[in-house]
Amino acid sequence: MATEAGIISALIGTATATAVDGTVRNLQVGDKVYPNEIITTGIAGAIEIEFPDGGVMDLGRNSQAVLHSEAFELDVAEADTPPAADVVDDIDAIQQALLAGEDPTQVADPTAAGPGAQPTSEGGSEAVVVDYLAPRITPDSGFETTGPGIAFPDPPPFEFLVDESDDLDPIIPTDPTDP
Repeated sequence: MATEAGIISALIGTATATAVDGTVRNLQVGDKVYPNEIITTGIAGAIEIEFPDGGVMDLGRNSQAVLHSEAFELDVAEADTPPAADVVDDIDAIQQALLAGEDPTQVADPTAAGPGAQPTSEGGSEAVVVDYLAPRITPDSGFETTGPGIAFPDPPPFEFLVDESDDLDPIIPTDPTDP
């Protein structure tokens, strides 16, 4: 296997390392982890990986991280290698074109993606425009939309106990008598 990327210095709960070939192993404190492995922590897990340069990476619960060799600068030997000769030649050609006042895009090879399309409006998307013609219509649902008619009956006329039109003598109260 490749050189180690780091060592597990602390572990809470469960954590696994998935290798490039798909093999999964449970991690313990002191285990080595390797470049391009996927480190996964459990629901209640956390892990701390110490790198050879003394750096530390903490990974919280229910998380994943890839120990990518370029992102973590795990392989120092690859970083110290000089660029390929064809890259140096391309750089020299572009620098000579700039010194001669030429367009460097005409001297160098086209990019891998090809020439880009010229943006028409600052690279954004076109705005959607909806014209409002101000039509005036009466909405119609196709059926009667008034509510049901609620008719309350008229209240019955109020009848007084004593009809004022009667010419009766008023009743005068008397004191009670003993039997």
